[in-house]
Amino acid sequence: MELKVQGSQSGVAFGYGYAYNPVDGCQPYEPYCQQSVEGETLLPTKFDVVASSGNPTSDRVRFRMGLPEASDVTFAVYDVLGRQVLDLSVGGRQSGSYTEEVDVSRLPSGAYVLHIQAGSERRMLPFIVAR
Repeated sequence: MELKVQGSQSGVAFGYGYAYNPVDGCQPYEPYCQQSVEGETLLPTKFDVVASSGNPTSDRVRFRMGLPEASDVTFAVYDVLGRQVLDLSVGGRQSGSYTEEVDVSRLPSGAYVLHIQAGSERRMLPFIVAR
């Protein structure tokens, strides 16, 4: 994820890790948390989503989301047949980095896709529920 510093360009950000990309496998990602560096606030420069919980899961899907600008955010979960099984309207969010959690404890075992929409941007996170 790309981050920009509001104000001056001084300071160093940290918090590197790896994100799974289904096309390229594990890839390093940029610092992924809103931090204050020498009094400046780091903000994402593009919309991005990174899974942060184990897969398969039995109860929750956790992920980090970066919003470069204020947006209305919605989450929806679809099963492998394309049926929507969960619909969560999160509402308006300011620009910044967020850690989100979706409760999937009531879903039966199976494969699912979490659709995340912020404004006109969309991302998908596949996951498996295993009991």
